[in-house]
Amino acid sequence: MAGPASKDSDYHRGEMNVEEQEKTYLGFLGMSKWLALAIAAVVLFFTMWLYPRGNFFGAGFATFVLLAVGIYFLRKPQHIEP
Repeated sequence: MAGPASKDSDYHRGEMNVEEQEKTYLGFLGMSKWLALAIAAVVLFFTMWLYPRGNFFGAGFATFVLLAVGIYFLRKPQHIEP
């Protein structure tokens, strides 16, 4: 079992620069939300096009609407600095 860190240790709790980890995490979240929208659009398009009475143009229109609404709501909010 490990004991407390020695006085000579380079590790100091709470003093580590985590800027790179924050950038990676935020990048992963951003990529995930856009990928989820793309997958939803593809699934919607093929579902509406390939069901028995589906058509290509109706599926394209519904997919366009989904993408427009998704892009509107998934954009980063514009922060106003005081």
